Amino acid sequence: MPDDLTRLSRGIARALVDRTRLGSDELSPFLLTLRSVSDPRSAELARQGIERHGERHLAGLLGGEQARERSALALSVILGMWLMRSVIGDTALLEADLDGLARHLEGMLAGLLTSS
Repeated sequence: MPDDLTRLSRGIARALVDRTRLGSDELSPFLLTLRSVSDPRSAELARQGIERHGERHLAGLLGGEQARERSALALSVILGMWLMRSVIGDTALLEADLDGLARHLEGMLAGLLTSS
């Protein structure tokens, strides 16, 4: 994997673990999005915003084959991690060793971000 993707995977993983720690409200925009998606129009606006700002930006950094799909998969992992730690409060994820958790996330993200 190129060094820049290694750094990107590591940076995302470390930031995600830090921002989803118990009591953190740094990702409250995700909560607003989550609460509003029950309304079809709000869900459409959320999808458009995610695709336009997050997915396309990350895909542009990745390049290569299926960059948008890989970007969407990585964003799914990010959102899932945020949901499990910040909203659901999964005990295993909240009590996990933060460095170990970040390493696991880094490995998952590295696999998703790398073009096959």
